[in-house]
Amino acid sequence: MKKILYICLLMPLMVFQSCKKEYSPGNNYDFSNSLPPYVAFNKTADVSVALDADHTTAGAAAFTFITRTALQQAITVTYSVTGALTLSNQTAIIARNTTSIAISVPVPANTAPGTAVITLTKAVAADGTVLTIGADNVAANQKANIVITQQ
Repeated sequence: MKKILYICLLMPLMVFQSCKKEYSPGNNYDFSNSLPPYVAFNKTADVSVALDADHTTAGAAAFTFITRTALQQAITVTYSVTGALTLSNQTAIIARNTTSIAISVPVPANTAPGTAVITLTKAVAADGTVLTIGADNVAANQKANIVITQQ
């Protein structure tokens, strides 16, 4: 009999607690999109390009730019290469509904050994929206080295 009495006394307390929406678990999940669309390198590890010693064979360094989500419009990615190799304001286009683009940075046959730095400078959607550079919005982190050597 005591058990039934305790249950009857505690039942209204539990019912009233569950009616408070602001304290109720399950009503406060955040489904907002807190991370803006961005463009970044797939990986920022050094890429080695070995040129032949006869200076007749060119080489290439392969990189991939990725986006967080596929957009319904094309994205123009602008990058530059400085150092042992200089290519300024190069562009690549990530097609609509895709999340990546592979690029190849040409290294001419007579390039002297050294290190070049490829930097992601800008990403703009077809409607003019400027996308964030890198997931952490620190554009300085979106660099990679191209190490040019001769065999």
